[in-house]
Amino acid sequence: MFSLSATPEQMARVQVALRARELGWEVKRRWDATETLPPIEQAAARAAVDAKVSEWTGKTVDDQGVQDIIATDTQFG
Repeated sequence: MFSLSATPEQMARVQVALRARELGWEVKRRWDATETLPPIEQAAARAAVDAKVSEWTGKTVDDQGVQDIIATDTQFG
């Protein structure tokens, strides 16, 4: 469609960036959904988000880690 050329290294960097952005926005959607729950349910829901993100990333992620992913991977520019 656009006939843009890119080296394999450039394409690899684009893929990494796109995957990070996709992860960030999905994590943000799930985290934001926990804020709509009654306060008594929020801790369990956030723990579930932490566990899912840990599974996706292959490393243990806590609430702060989730917030870090959101802050880093949902920025424009």
